[in-house]
Amino acid sequence: MPCRWKAVDGLVRALGALRAESFALEYDHAEPPVLEEAARTIGDAAQVTGATLDAPEDTERLMGACEAIVAARARLKSLRVTRTRPRDLMGPDPELRRRAARQLLEEIGGLAKSGQAQVILEPTRSGTSAACIVGVIEMPDRAAAYLEPYSRARRRKARGARALLWVGRRDQLVRFEAIVRACPLEGRRVLDVGCGPGDLLGFLRKRGILPAHYVGLEAQPWLVRAARRRRYPKCSIVEGDFVKDPATMAVGADVVIFSGSLNLLSSRQFYRSLREAWAATRRWLVFNFLCTPDLAGARWLHWHRRAAVLAFARRLGAVVHLDDGYEPGDCMAVLRRRR
Repeated sequence: MPCRWKAVDGLVRALGALRAESFALEYDHAEPPVLEEAARTIGDAAQVTGATLDAPEDTERLMGACEAIVAARARLKSLRVTRTRPRDLMGPDPELRRRAARQLLEEIGGLAKSGQAQVILEPTRSGTSAACIVGVIEMPDRAAAYLEPYSRARRRKARGARALLWVGRRDQLVRFEAIVRACPLEGRRVLDVGCGPGDLLGFLRKRGILPAHYVGLEAQPWLVRAARRRRYPKCSIVEGDFVKDPATMAVGADVVIFSGSLNLLSSRQFYRSLREAWAATRRWLVFNFLCTPDLAGARWLHWHRRAAVLAFARRLGAVVHLDDGYEPGDCMAVLRRRR
């Protein structure tokens, strides 16, 4: 049996992805009726998805929500193809829609297996209408799925903040600024988990904040090389995967920081990594996380409820401060050991 709350969480993320697709229509300068149709489509899917919150154990409700999302995806794709409201738009065959919905439920419930076929509903252009057809692709191996989006960004030759999956440099800087406001880093041993090319240390040095020693931990070899090329003093860059090998965080740091590096982790990986990081830090643990589905539109992004993170931190025995005022949809947690 799938974890029901995990399935509901996956549905909310899928709904966020639909909203992201609808934004693309605005950038395409679609006609007002198309935008109204897109909003109505998402609203219908949101209503069905919302019903699952009251009964996460109800498989029929979950399946109904999956069908609504599958149908909404096909509808939005068709609207993007035509750019005008297709009056005679054909919906996907009910059996195909049911099959795709079942696979979506298996995926978000954690039941999909490597090598399993996935149904994809795609529109084809036919005059002013769009008919939905089905294709079958092989699902990739999910090993280290949290690293794959970075590999894709590299294959696309993304540069700067985009190579680190930020929309732009600003998204990175507002989080760095929040970290500096919340935690004293001057003269302390700092571990930056998922450090990328060492941007946090560069940010600190520009502001005259000099850690006693900085350790950057990074799993991607090309980012490790980029960080080492900067040759910052009192700096060590370590290649390692903190999810697979939490012992890499045991470097005697006074402050352990995650900035953006938790956003691709499942709930289990998220909380396990935080527990290991808390065990590794001498004094502070600082991390940011997506706290609403607003910024978690991509399928590989995961968000976590603010109250759940707060309860988890308190169970660790930490003094906790949460800050969600620097960026809508994002939250920073500062955990401090009691004296």
